[in-house]
Amino acid sequence: MKILFYEMRKSCLKTAVFILLIIFTALNFIRMNDQCRTRFTMTYGEHGAYYFRLYDTICGELTEEKLTPFRERANELENEVMDMVFSTDYRPDEFYTGYVFGDFMLYNVDIGRAITYCSTYPNTSNAIAARAAESYEFYKGVGNAYEAKKDLLIYDLYRDRFIPEFRATYWTKLFFEHEFSSLLCVIMLIFGLAAGFTTEKESGMYRLIISTGNKVKTAASKICSSAVYCAFLSVWFTGCDLVFSDALLGVKGLDMPLYSAEMFEKTPFNISIIGAVFVVLGTRFLALFTVSLMILLISKITPNTIISMACSFGTVLGLILLTALTQSVWNPIGMLTPDIYLTEFSCVNLFGEPVLTLLTALIALFIECVVLGSIICSAKNRVRRSGEVKK
Repeated sequence: MKILFYEMRKSCLKTAVFILLIIFTALNFIRMNDQCRTRFTMTYGEHGAYYFRLYDTICGELTEEKLTPFRERANELENEVMDMVFSTDYRPDEFYTGYVFGDFMLYNVDIGRAITYCSTYPNTSNAIAARAAESYEFYKGVGNAYEAKKDLLIYDLYRDRFIPEFRATYWTKLFFEHEFSSLLCVIMLIFGLAAGFTTEKESGMYRLIISTGNKVKTAASKICSSAVYCAFLSVWFTGCDLVFSDALLGVKGLDMPLYSAEMFEKTPFNISIIGAVFVVLGTRFLALFTVSLMILLISKITPNTIISMACSFGTVLGLILLTALTQSVWNPIGMLTPDIYLTEFSCVNLFGEPVLTLLTALIALFIECVVLGSIICSAKNRVRRSGEVKK
């Protein structure tokens, strides 16, 4: 434990790291606030107060007792603005927003469409299941075992779905598509871990470590230290993203099925929204840990901290560019924002069995971590000094 704490003091338990964390947290909030102002106007700012006043009258189980007056009012407002000749007087006692057109948008667009989605979702999921059942029979008939298994998996995942209640899940688009915090995590990894091995080379400490036979123990401690650091960053920034989403848009329906959020209409996962939040947390940790091991390996094979940081930034930049060209389960940067695997059905053929791509990616990252960790523990330090190579 002492050596683990010592390694953490050298990497992440530094004043500069905490200052950077505070700055990046503030930048993360500013970035999310800017996104809300431009993209998520439905429940942002003053309009959010109007939204939730009406939302509170209709949220929960959608009974006819709730829906009838809502539909009647929505139809009244639609008829009033249909010919585009309507009053623009401010009437706060008559309308939630104070204006007839504002209430029309509130009833018929902002909340009306969400209610329609909630009510009609079983039609969508059952249609997917029905198509999968037809495809299953076809591929079974022609002897294509893998495609038949895949369609059977789709059928099992999508059949008998329903949304039990209406909740405001509009915020999920902000939370699950927010990539900026993941970029900040990677920068903090480079800042905290790029000098993991190079500091010892520059100070000559590595000779003492080798002479005492603690090379593997020290390397393992650095790996464990980076894992703790990645866990902290994952929990901190995922928690901040959720808290900021609540402050800016209002987080509702965490216990609802993931597909109750419209962005997850075709998700293959029958988990709750809070379950998906933990999936994001777990995948973020594993992806960050994989990147941290890459940084440690670079630090081990480079002669000084400046070169290590430059190579680490270059490696991360290369991985980011690769995600723009193609999605690969072996690329940890792509797993920092796993919403692409959560929103659409996607699977990989593993030994003749269809396995969801998200699960395959997690397995791939785990294998990468094992391989990188083994290389770090076994690789030798090589630093050219006074004309000879030291090991």
